Amino acid sequence: MPQAMPPPSESTARDGKVETLTIHDAPEALEEDDYPDVPYWHDIDWANYGEQLKDHGKPIPKLGFLTDKGGAPVMEPHIKEFMSHAKQAWNKLYRHCLDPLSWTKKTPSVASYFAHEMKSKFLEFCYCDSDWKVKWFAIIKYPDWCWDVQVPGKLTHVPSSLVLFSILLMSFHPRCSAF
Repeated sequence: MPQAMPPPSESTARDGKVETLTIHDAPEALEEDDYPDVPYWHDIDWANYGEQLKDHGKPIPKLGFLTDKGGAPVMEPHIKEFMSHAKQAWNKLYRHCLDPLSWTKKTPSVASYFAHEMKSKFLEFCYCDSDWKVKWFAIIKYPDWCWDVQVPGKLTHVPSSLVLFSILLMSFHPRCSAF
């Protein structure tokens, strides 16, 4: 009988203890046919809608692709909940020196971790094929978090007692040079 593989993880050492960031796959995809009122199931649907708005001289709402199952746009209070949860996930990535310099430079494991975090908590990110809504939300909102995290003393990385690990990390990630 095949044995289940544990989810991948990233580890860092702190005070002699290893902290692990478990990276789960995103929840199982929903079926488009079960949600006929969701207007932007595919990223091309959103792109086409944006082109229509642009052709009529109307602004494209940055997060307008996020809707409830009835097709209604997500309101600002709910977007604030999304951001609060996203910031917690990005803070955890930062502490583990896994935060990308920009969201387009993320690793597959970081993308998987963030997709799991958002889709597990908010169905609005599940009303699509693949993870394009999570990806575009992060591309739009991650720079705001990056700007905020640059405030001195706001967040710290997990100190590493593994010299080799910290040297390797510093060579690949310039913001991890605070060891």
